[in-house]
Amino acid sequence: MNTSQDDMPVILVGGGAALLPMHLKGASEVIRPPYASVANTTGVAIAQVSGSVDTIILPGDEPLESCLQRAEHQAREAGYCRRGAA
Repeated sequence: MNTSQDDMPVILVGGGAALLPMHLKGASEVIRPPYASVANTTGVAIAQVSGSVDTIILPGDEPLESCLQRAEHQAREAGYCRRGAA
């Protein structure tokens, strides 16, 4: 994002980088680094693994701490499943 009227350098990465021209309006220069097409793959490989879970806890069924531990376990399992699928 350019917040001034000055032209700025643009770095093209990701799978779509090859589709864009090397001259863009508003760009002082266009840079397409070596291996730009795998930049997204690199980001996925080094990204932090996460998981989330939505749950409804009915009051009185079990202690809150037990419910939180169960939800944390489910979220961790969701994160591990996503990591294995990548």
